[in-house]
Amino acid sequence: MHPNSQTPIISTILLNWNRADLLEKTLESYLSTIQTPFELFIIDNASMDTSRDVINRVTEQYPNVSAIFLPENQGGKAFNVALPLCRGRFIHFSENDLEYLPGWDEYVLQAFEDFPKLGQLSLFAPVPTDEEVWE
Repeated sequence: MHPNSQTPIISTILLNWNRADLLEKTLESYLSTIQTPFELFIIDNASMDTSRDVINRVTEQYPNVSAIFLPENQGGKAFNVALPLCRGRFIHFSENDLEYLPGWDEYVLQAFEDFPKLGQLSLFAPVPTDEEVWE
């Protein structure tokens, strides 16, 4: 079963502002690598470039991708707009300038399974070199 036809496990909120070229690359890498059932909310912070066109193309192609076009730039506070809409077990915050690599979602889910008390995870944090677990 395709990951977009099931109840989401990961709810991703992706924030964008005036970076249509980077957004397109981020969306392409995200959508081509995620294997976990997901929903994706793309929040556009009142972009004045071609971001809306990029977002509309993706939402037309993927039924589990939704667009939220804000009338003014709210900065990082805009993430809060989509939080009440999230149905996934895990909430994933994304910017519009990332490249997702194959297996990223399995890595994230495995980390939460291995460390049940884990509250948050950064894919950019340093990796411990020993068996240390931070509480």
